[in-house]
Amino acid sequence: MPKNLEVNKKSSAHGVILAGGAGTRLWPLSTPDCPKQFLKLFSEFSLIEETLKRLQLCQLDSLWIVAAQSHKTLFKKYLPAFDLGQILLEPQAKNTAAALVWAAMEVSRQDPEALMAVFPADHYIPDQDQKHFIKNLEKAFQLAKEKNALVTFGIPPDHASTAYGYLEVGQVQEGYAHLKSFHEKPEAKRARQYLETGHYYWNSGMFVWKAKVFLEEFAKHHSESYDLFKKFSEGTLSLEELYETLPSISVDYAVMEKASLVLMVPADFGWSDVGGFKALDEILPKDQEGNAKKGKGFFLDAKHNLAINQGNKPLVLFGVEDLVVVDSEEATLVMPKDKLKEIKSLQEALKKIKD
Repeated sequence: MPKNLEVNKKSSAHGVILAGGAGTRLWPLSTPDCPKQFLKLFSEFSLIEETLKRLQLCQLDSLWIVAAQSHKTLFKKYLPAFDLGQILLEPQAKNTAAALVWAAMEVSRQDPEALMAVFPADHYIPDQDQKHFIKNLEKAFQLAKEKNALVTFGIPPDHASTAYGYLEVGQVQEGYAHLKSFHEKPEAKRARQYLETGHYYWNSGMFVWKAKVFLEEFAKHHSESYDLFKKFSEGTLSLEELYETLPSISVDYAVMEKASLVLMVPADFGWSDVGGFKALDEILPKDQEGNAKKGKGFFLDAKHNLAINQGNKPLVLFGVEDLVVVDSEEATLVMPKDKLKEIKSLQEALKKIKD
């Protein structure tokens, strides 16, 4: 770990990667047998490998992954070099609060003064922005250490998106701002209002804090759940019993919206949560007609299409516009871009047909 991130001799930086998602909006690329975090979408590395690469500034034995028990064999297959002892396997999904409390307790067990950086496994940050990412991460570590704050990263919006939650902040000074409130994904009119004020940022779902400060805040607002975690830590409650009892709640609702001091660092790096094919279409390079592809594909008299091909035979798109065409081992998907928001409904309909 670089010297400028060694905050003191008794404290270390731990990286925690949230990797429990199913990636349903990227079907048929993302499947239960290979969810999107294990896919190689932009380079020779999968999304989770790219996340681990970004966090190599943390010591290798200070990297943690929280994932589903059902994905255990996937980690053996796709991340064989990663220590399984550093993977926390949840028996059932209980949203991000439970995952991060468990991770914070494990981190604190190793180092009571540890700093903890949290990143989802399926985000995209361009390689050329790595130095900006590290700069922002250094700032977040500094704030968490010196101010005992919970720190989040805000993405400066470049359009009035309705796909993200928003962070409302005060004036940005010295590279950070005090967080005023969280806002759910807005309707288009409200999103435009947020954009015009200049005081709203997209909620990235990335965080930095002292593990013990985070646990103190969780205990303050959710004492019953915290007591259950303590029983699990002491060995008087099994992991299955713990997760059977815990409520399903996000870390934003459980802690961030209630915490004593939450600060935001505005991101200086490019970012996408790779939430679906729209994100892929925005990230992948385009030809002169606005077509994007991954794998073998050809466009003839075609405009603004996205072609993803996992096979050896080329995809040929001729005389069409605004289509998403995906050929994978799971299925072949052809749909207009303006129907992408309905892909979950499509999956539900296909499941009923199969059943």
